[in-house]
Amino acid sequence: DYQSSYKLFSSTIQDALVAQYDSLQLAMQSCATAISGAKRAQKATFPFVMVPDFEVLAQSVKKQASGAVELLLYSPFVQPYQVNAWTAFSVQTAPEWIEISRSVAYETARRQQTNQTRDKVPILSGPLDQDLYQEGSISPTILHTSDGPLPPFHAPVWELSPPPFNNFIINVDYFSNQSSLESYTAMAALRQNIISQVDHFEVMASSVFRTKD
Repeated sequence: DYQSSYKLFSSTIQDALVAQYDSLQLAMQSCATAISGAKRAQKATFPFVMVPDFEVLAQSVKKQASGAVELLLYSPFVQPYQVNAWTAFSVQTAPEWIEISRSVAYETARRQQTNQTRDKVPILSGPLDQDLYQEGSISPTILHTSDGPLPPFHAPVWELSPPPFNNFIINVDYFSNQSSLESYTAMAALRQNIISQVDHFEVMASSVFRTKD
């Protein structure tokens, strides 16, 4: 009858959601483990860690998350006394990971287009046009774009996938978005990942990505 069918259908949706959430949790844990591994390999201390092949890591995480991740962001915590050292570090090291990530993303898109053509599948989008990337300077300071009070520490946008078309996003304080700060507060209290509302980077940093994307 209707009630039995509805209950079965609801249970199926719930099981699928739980499975998706579990795979997402595992994917985020593997990402954190990889970043910690990079820290140990570089004999560095947080927040001064840069994963050169971040796009490779991100694509692996996205695959593990079964399509639940479209954009992956690594945003370290920077204490006020670390700001000057962080901005010097980020300006010096950002060009390396950005160049590698853009090359990896371009090659991935090119292979996908080749596979679509071979399998006679309609091509939804061509490979990234590397000429569209903006070679702007990395901000020499952490940019807090909100009019609200400054947070007790910063979370500058650092490595992300897909790589940005505009370098201006690097060092924008992720906590400029009030919902991001609220999400962090909740995670710190619960000591686990949470599902939050979708954040829009263009609100924080204008034309960070191409408008059509």
